[in-house]
Amino acid sequence: MVLAGVIAVIASLVVTVLNLPPDYVCIGFIFFLTTLAQLTQVPLRAAARSDRVATAVVVSRLVGFLGLLILTFSGMPSTTALWVSLSVNAIVEASMYVVLTPREFRYRFQTFRVVNPWKGSMHFGVYSIATSLQSLDVPILSAAAGPVAAGAYAAVNRWTQPLGIAVGGFTSASAPFVARATSFAEAWSSIRRATWMLGVALASCVVAFFLAQLLVPFLLGSQYQDAVGVFQVMAIGTIPALLNQPLAVFSQMRGGDKGVGVVTALGIAFRLLATFGLGAALGAIGGALAFALSQVILLIGFSVILVRLVRLE
Repeated sequence: MVLAGVIAVIASLVVTVLNLPPDYVCIGFIFFLTTLAQLTQVPLRAAARSDRVATAVVVSRLVGFLGLLILTFSGMPSTTALWVSLSVNAIVEASMYVVLTPREFRYRFQTFRVVNPWKGSMHFGVYSIATSLQSLDVPILSAAAGPVAAGAYAAVNRWTQPLGIAVGGFTSASAPFVARATSFAEAWSSIRRATWMLGVALASCVVAFFLAQLLVPFLLGSQYQDAVGVFQVMAIGTIPALLNQPLAVFSQMRGGDKGVGVVTALGIAFRLLATFGLGAALGAIGGALAFALSQVILLIGFSVILVRLVRLE
């Protein structure tokens, strides 16, 4: 929190020195409040009360949204109303986390020693950075095959990415339970009831593949009719991509973070190189093939890591 406060003050000073509009001063303030909300959420997740976390998130979002409507209709400038409502949202969220956290899990003010909060997190960082580098696929494809191919690929990718929203929610919600479990059997029993979300997402990919002829013109317009093949390859490639999310995170939670980091770095490097090579030869569909092949490689790697971790228990 001290670091967040320092960053907030520096951000506000920078805005002031650069003589930006007054509303921009709130950037640091919102950052501080958002960090506070995230910090107060930790004990509640440690208590494995994801239901209460969800309640706090939903209620705070509703309060923030209603606040935005009230302030906007009362005549307040839209930018001011936005940052005030975001601040209220963060304050309400943090307050609810504190109230909903069981007493034995709440923060206690006591003397403490300074420690390195990033100790042992290097491989998590490698995984995060490698994952972020995936966004370079569009500019790489543009350089290899031209802006038209890159545009078709990006347009299709924009509509296949939402297929993973449910899996992302399942993975993030299940991670604390997997981390605190004493064995894979216990971890599986904790998350088994929520695996239907993964099944729905996988089924959606199959449906999207077979309905591509109808979905592409409907979602993207008739001018993208030639991108049906790209859409189908992306839909199939999304199947291993969806499986990779929980496999990677669960392996990290069970001590396989080093292997996951290495496999991810290699897989993403392959994807970017393949995007350039296949994109130059095949255009947009080459980028889609590079995505699908890299996800299969990652799936194999993550599966091997998880199987080894299970056997070592």
